Order: sequence, then C-alpha cells, then structure tokens
Amino acid sequence: MECEMIVDPAEWQSVWSVTHRGEPLPSKPPPLSMMVRWIASLGGYVDRPNRLDLPGVETVWKGLQRMRDLAWGWETFGTGAQPVKKKCVVQGGGRTGNVGSEHTEAFVKPDAPRRERSKVYHAADKRLLAVCLLMLLLLGIMFAFNWQPTEKPNADNIQVANQPMPLNEYEIVVQDEPSVVQKEGEITMPDEPPPQRPAGERMALTINRVEYAFRWCPPGTFMMGSPENEANRVDNETQHQVTLTRGFWMLEMGVTQAMWESVMGNNPSHFKGAKLPVEMLSWNDCQEFIRKLNDMKVAPAGFRFSLPTEAQWEYACRAGTTTAYHFGNSLSAEQANFGGNQTRDVGSCPANAWGLRDMHGNVWEWCQDWYGAYPSGAVTDPTGAERGSARVTRSGGWHGSAQDCRSADRSYFVPAFWEGFFGLRLALVSE
Repeated sequence: MECEMIVDPAEWQSVWSVTHRGEPLPSKPPPLSMMVRWIASLGGYVDRPNRLDLPGVETVWKGLQRMRDLAWGWETFGTGAQPVKKKCVVQGGGRTGNVGSEHTEAFVKPDAPRRERSKVYHAADKRLLAVCLLMLLLLGIMFAFNWQPTEKPNADNIQVANQPMPLNEYEIVVQDEPSVVQKEGEITMPDEPPPQRPAGERMALTINRVEYAFRWCPPGTFMMGSPENEANRVDNETQHQVTLTRGFWMLEMGVTQAMWESVMGNNPSHFKGAKLPVEMLSWNDCQEFIRKLNDMKVAPAGFRFSLPTEAQWEYACRAGTTTAYHFGNSLSAEQANFGGNQTRDVGSCPANAWGLRDMHGNVWEWCQDWYGAYPSGAVTDPTGAERGSARVTRSGGWHGSAQDCRSADRSYFVPAFWEGFFGLRLALVSE
C-alpha cells in the first residue's frame, strides 16, 4: 500500500468537461440544483452499466463526495484553487480506484489563513447538510417501496467512462414496483404465501338491515359419498375423492324469512316466523333471490352469491368428519329437526366443527348442480352433471327420517317443483 496524489487541476477540468460537454469552468460555485445533477451524473460515470438503476447507496455517495470536493474548492478558494486529495491505493491500481474509495481530502492554498478557511467550511457544511438531507429523503422513499439494490460495484473494476453521455440520461427515478433481475447462480426466494384463513372463521354482512353470518370453508380434499358399510346408504352415494381448490363462505344457517322478505318483498312460507327458514321454494325461486343479491353489489370483493355445489355442501356439512352425520353415526331430536310436524327457528340445533348449524334436517336445501351419477375416480372442483332434468337437494327435512339427513344422502327434484320443506343456504364463491 502507498499513498499518492490522485486529483489535480487538470483532472478537475477534465471531470467538468466530461459531465458538462466541454463547457469552461464557471467563475462561481455551482447552484444546488447543479449539485443534484452532478450526484446523478457522476454516480452514472462511476459505474456506467448501471447508469439509470442507481445500483446502491455507495455509488450515489461517491458522486456526492466528488461533487462536494469540487464545490468546496470553488467556494473556499475560488476557481484558481487546487483540489488535492490523498488516497491509499494498491500499487499498480493506477486510475482504477480513483473515485469513491476510502480517502482523506483537503484543499490546499499556501497563504490561506486557518481562521478564514474555517468560516468558509462552516458555510459549506450547511450546503452539504442540505444535500445529505435530500439524499436521505430519496433513499427513504426507495426503501419505503421495497427497493432492493443490485450487486454493489467492486472497487477493482470501477472505471470512469471515456465518453460523455447527456445529463438527461441520469435522472433519478423511483419506481413504484422496481424490477429485480435475477443473476446467474443467484437463488431467488419465493414470496411467502398469504396466511390461510382458519376453518370456521365467521364473517357477517348486513343487507337491508338483516345480518347474514357466514363461515369459512377452506380448500381441501375429502371422501364424498358413503362407504358400503354405512347403514341406510343408497347406491347413488358411490364414495370417491374430491379436491376443492378454492375456499368459500357458507351461510351459518339456512336463509330465514326475514332475509328473503327484505330482498324479495314477499314471504311464500307456509310456517310463518322471521327466524324460521324460508320454505315453499323451487330451485328457480332461489336463483331469482340470488340474482337480486348479486345485483345489489354487497358481496365481498372477489366473491359472488350462489347456491353451493353438491360437493361444497357435503364438504361443509362433514367439516372433516367421515361418519354418517357430523355428530357421529347416529342422530337425535336434540341434534336435528326431523320426523316432526313443522320447521324450527334456524340455529336451534348444535353446530358442526366449522360453526355451521342445521346441516341435518329442518328443510331440504337446494344445490346448484344437475343431478347425475358420481364418478368412480378422484375429481377436482366438480360441478355435477353437464345437463339433466332435476336439481340436487341435501340435508333432509323436518318431516323426514334420520336416514334422509345423513351427510351423504342425495335427493333431486325438477327445478320448478316447490313444497313446504324446500329452502336454501347461500354460499359466497370466488368469481
């Protein structure tokens, strides 16, 4: 290591000429706006391949140091001053490291009194402070937008550009979404996946002053249908694996008469009561109700109201269970409304593991699907038969038996058919 003189009047003139297209040295210090342009332009000359990307704080600071040296030289001693910097470099480094490494600097004029120089340096410090604050503000904005620096320039391969470039090519730009270029051999870590909603999370919407409470059903895989040894099973319940790739919201309880009347302006139910489930509905009636809800634009962003598919209904009913009912392999009158003579208020029976109530009994609930035979193998996001003459109903009703209320039990009716034991349960599905 040795210390050598690396800045002289000729280089000072050369730097000015390169960055200012051969203009003569001005007779007074440059204004602050010119200093800011110097930061950008000299930062670019230090590492030409990354001119506009501002590769890092170091490069910007190097331009600031060079600008500060030149500006202080003018202000302190006038245009005739000789800026002198002492710098330690590796022998043989030549001009390679001339800009921006660790160094000490001083402007030397033989007859300049120390007191006078101190006053001028105090004034220059104010300008330097202003420039530093400007740079810190810029860097703060860059980091606020998650700006990530590219590879820092290596002092061993920094070269000063031989050819000038227009100053307007060195504007400082902060992008809202800076692009990151992956280099060869670089490992890019993937973004962390968003946190998963817990199954059964509750969300409430208020529509026409009536509350609609929903429970979250996360994506997952389950066995749909019933095993061959389940009591009272039917042949159309072929067990098969189903994967649902998108989560959905399921109404915590069946649609009440208060909900229906606030949207439709009528109440077709045989058994009257604001908290009783609405009934006497056909599949077509349900579609009209859902259309009006969607027209109101009250669904959460990215979701729309719908009847659940048959797969979504059974997945939500089971809530992770594999037994005949989500309560187990038997069902009591305290657990569900069946074998009776009328409907009960929604929510009168215990909930399943995901907070859903009345999934067994009370009213049959229409599903979106056409009825059809199950596939024999695994399926993903099934939506039922492509065409048919009947729509699926699930849950069993207040008038039927416990067998009709099993999680896997399927019934079907033509879309225009209505009766006093047909209702619905809403789902919020991805658009």
